[in-house]
Amino acid sequence: MRRTQLQLSQELLAEKAGMSQSYYSEVERGARPLPTLTHHKLMALADALEWSLADMQEQTGIDLGAPRAERLATAEPTPVYILQQLAHPNAKPEGLNLTPNQGKHPANWRQTVMEGNEMEPRIRDGESIYFDTDKTTPEKGVYVIVHKGRVHVRRYSQLPTGPAWTADNPAYALNFIPATDDVQVLGRVYRVVGIRDDKSLLN
Repeated sequence: MRRTQLQLSQELLAEKAGMSQSYYSEVERGARPLPTLTHHKLMALADALEWSLADMQEQTGIDLGAPRAERLATAEPTPVYILQQLAHPNAKPEGLNLTPNQGKHPANWRQTVMEGNEMEPRIRDGESIYFDTDKTTPEKGVYVIVHKGRVHVRRYSQLPTGPAWTADNPAYALNFIPATDDVQVLGRVYRVVGIRDDKSLLN
């Protein structure tokens, strides 16, 4: 168990995760399944366990809506699009890049580069994003969307006010986009690659 590996009591781990000891105990016993936790609580728990959300998903085997971490493998050329140009139906790639070839790519996929800090710390400015253009029906996960002529990378979330496109960066918590018909979904992000401490992160 990760908590015991870190030599932490339930009480101390709960404190680090910003939750009560009884609440954490329910999570640890499975009485409160991980997928029922809010994204904020999942991230806080992962941080307390010294994991990324992708690490926790991989270690528990439970789908938490986080891309899996992987290392760069052999590569193949793939077209790269400028993020904001994806708002145009006839957008043309700006060039070719070497794409990680580990695992199977979807039949209809695109590569672009993250712009801005809306999705930090999980997806950072300048990191490569791969998304599946066949996956345009919103469900749990991160998507590339177009809203009012601007392209965003956002998480599909259920808020008290209804479904919305939210940013992982707390600074943008109030800048959510309601999931209405005026939002065009370009595809679901299935891989994000960025070099941090010699690691390829977040798919």
